[in-house]
Amino acid sequence: MGKRLTEQEKRDREINRIISKISKLEKVHEKELVESACARYKRTQVERRKAQEEFEQAERKLQELKKRLK
Repeated sequence: MGKRLTEQEKRDREINRIISKISKLEKVHEKELVESACARYKRTQVERRKAQEEFEQAERKLQELKKRLK
């Protein structure tokens, strides 16, 4: 038969189980933070590219209008 655990061993196991759960929650939280930051970065890059394209299009239009005025 198995050995009976002492009260101290039971407490130690419970403490280790709680520590393990906390660790897992921290890892999930960190993963979510990284994913969120990654998503924000991607959105920012898309917006930056869009703004750059709009700026370049506006510059081309300005050059075209300048040519028409000459």
